[in-house]
Amino acid sequence: MRRLKDILSIIFLIAADIIAMLGSYFLGYLVRAIWAGGDIAGEVAAITLLSRIYLLFIYPFIFAYEGLYTKRLTDWEERRRCLRGVFIGTALLTILLFMFRLWVVSRFVVLLSVPFGILLVPLCRTVLKRLLVRVSFFQQPLVIVGSGEASRAFESELSKHQTMGYSIVKRIRCEQPHGDITELLDNAEIPPGTLVVVLSDSFSEEQLKAIFYYAERRFGELMVLPGASLLATSTADVEQVGSLLVLKYHYNLLRPLNIWTKQVFEYITSLLLILLLLPLFGFLALLVKLSSRGPVFFRQPRIGKENRVFTARCTKMLNSGCRRFSAKIRRQEKNGKNMPASVLTRALLRLAGSCAGSVLMNYPN
Repeated sequence: MRRLKDILSIIFLIAADIIAMLGSYFLGYLVRAIWAGGDIAGEVAAITLLSRIYLLFIYPFIFAYEGLYTKRLTDWEERRRCLRGVFIGTALLTILLFMFRLWVVSRFVVLLSVPFGILLVPLCRTVLKRLLVRVSFFQQPLVIVGSGEASRAFESELSKHQTMGYSIVKRIRCEQPHGDITELLDNAEIPPGTLVVVLSDSFSEEQLKAIFYYAERRFGELMVLPGASLLATSTADVEQVGSLLVLKYHYNLLRPLNIWTKQVFEYITSLLLILLLLPLFGFLALLVKLSSRGPVFFRQPRIGKENRVFTARCTKMLNSGCRRFSAKIRRQEKNGKNMPASVLTRALLRLAGSCAGSVLMNYPN
């Protein structure tokens, strides 16, 4: 049953990737149509591309090569591989269009689809994975063998990356430092199809050898969390040196260059998001100003890191009185009575009544 769920999850992810890329090409056609002053060119072009939708299957092949259908990745690592896959897939698609002279897709639209694909593909995958995890499709049960600091760190990371689909079903702790670990695993009754995670810092060298020997005969998969995994690294690769497997850690976040790069990326991303959402924030501030007295912004003490109190600048929310005032405007207009405010102001107040209490008013904060 679990294998069937895994296969269906892969099919759903492939379909989501194709839909995301089709949407990115449609947005590319739409932008070109707006740029050229047309109005229906985007729709016609999307229908033409839909008739050649097999061209978009090049992206799932690239994503499969990147391991996006077979590996459980963190959000950041998945976005990085999606970015690389979209670039490589778009380059290959452009080459194929030029070689076979398929003029169903404009090369300018192909270039426009890249930024949309970079945004839509990870977004669709994240939403779909959360949905699949919630309905128990994209899930991998875990059994943790060991305890201590590594166990707490591992469970904390799992809670941060829920889209990976790992769920802990059992914890096996060795109370005796030099006890028989084989007997402990036999009595645990580990269900089939479960991924066993061994925390190496919880056992001695002899116990680890016994666990590995037991796993070769009993487990299909085994995950080992070495003591070096508590380093502040971003990722690690497995390399084989003769008959030995070694872990190579890289992208260390403690290096000054990586810290500076991360901060610059966060500042630039925050600035771009603020510029994109500034019209929405201004419109919401206008609704607040029209529907209530006083300033739009106010200061409020909050409890922050290490229980320190700081002053936060917040935006005023639309209260329930705005809804009542909006309903009053509708009733008076229905009865033929004129309000002293202008038509535009009354329309904005009605819209403010609709937005009051919605999650939209929390976005500026």
